[in-house]
Amino acid sequence: MNKDKLNQFNRPVGKLGNWVYYFVGETYTRRAYVKPVQPETIDQKKWWLQFRKNVKFWQSLNPDQKALYEKKATDFKMSGFNYFMHERLWSFYH
Repeated sequence: MNKDKLNQFNRPVGKLGNWVYYFVGETYTRRAYVKPVQPETIDQKKWWLQFRKNVKFWQSLNPDQKALYEKKATDFKMSGFNYFMHERLWSFYH
């Protein structure tokens, strides 16, 4: 484990061997590392296609348009980009 991943208590944080070490509040804990699975189903491919399209759309917005999303997002304690993606992807499935 990289020394940069030590916290103020000199305890490792992150993946180390087959374990992931982290804090929940002030409690230091660990869990087994589980390798993520990407089954590449048709629905998953549709989701990632929609995700990529929306990222490109966000990148094409001008600063004033992005500022509107930033303002809306403050009520939800998230970034304008995250609010935009939530709004767009939610409408994709509902």
